[in-house]
Amino acid sequence: TWSYVPTSNRDITIASNVIRHIGKARLSDMGCIYVLGDSPQSFITGNVCSDVVTYSYGGNGLYTDQASRGYVFRNNIVHTVKCAPLLQHFGIDNVFENNVFAFPVQAAIDTH
Repeated sequence: TWSYVPTSNRDITIASNVIRHIGKARLSDMGCIYVLGDSPQSFITGNVCSDVVTYSYGGNGLYTDQASRGYVFRNNIVHTVKCAPLLQHFGIDNVFENNVFAFPVQAAIDTH
């Protein structure tokens, strides 16, 4: 959902993935791991993201889109992405701990 309202999403875990070579200069507005909306008690942990190349804009690593809330991002590695390793787009109440961000083309962290 695009607004801060409770949803049925909760207790989601995305763990131990290697995500690389995505976008391939054909897609835009994307990330290795993209979340949207309220999802309490959800964990994104131990993932590796690299080599995100987009056609135009938005080649991010960890992407919390509008109204993302309740996620814990822990022990992820993000490197060599076109935009930001972490984009927090109007997200609230998210936790980011012990993540490694390296070699971004733009900023390491972007919020808007």
